[in-house]
Amino acid sequence: PRSATIRAETEVELLVLDRKAVQVLVNISPATAAAFLRALSEEFIGRLRRSNQLIAELTCAVLEASGFQVEGLTPKR
Repeated sequence: PRSATIRAETEVELLVLDRKAVQVLVNISPATAAAFLRALSEEFIGRLRRSNQLIAELTCAVLEASGFQVEGLTPKR
């Protein structure tokens, strides 16, 4: 299942890299496949870190708005 829906504002070309295509890449050039998967992993990790930061900031804002003292709990940027 997909986790998001997207709409393009301009004309685009969608490229799909499915499991079979990745396996072909692994067979043809393991080093290239490893570099690609590493770059993909680093992108996902960066997005997860940014999401965690936003969630922490939102949580602190909601707690502060509710009257809770959050001093010392404010997320670092």
